[in-house]
Amino acid sequence: MQLLNNYLLPGVNARYPGDAPVNIIEDNSLIHTARIVRDWYLTHPPRSPDLNFIENVWSKMVIDWVPQAAQNVEDLEQRVRHS
Repeated sequence: MQLLNNYLLPGVNARYPGDAPVNIIEDNSLIHTARIVRDWYLTHPPRSPDLNFIENVWSKMVIDWVPQAAQNVEDLEQRVRHS
């Protein structure tokens, strides 16, 4: 609970100040289904978007991904941005 309240919410608020809604898209990864996350969502109900475009982008990145091509952080960032 403290991790989500002390890091997730303040981090989102710092990056996206104001009253505009922020969508957090998650999948069924174990980190998203952990008990502590489920408990946190009981008091912070999610509002799911109708379309999850991130899944399509992620799928393309995984298909085209060659991990050995990124030798440093800059290479990795460039590959992610151009996938």
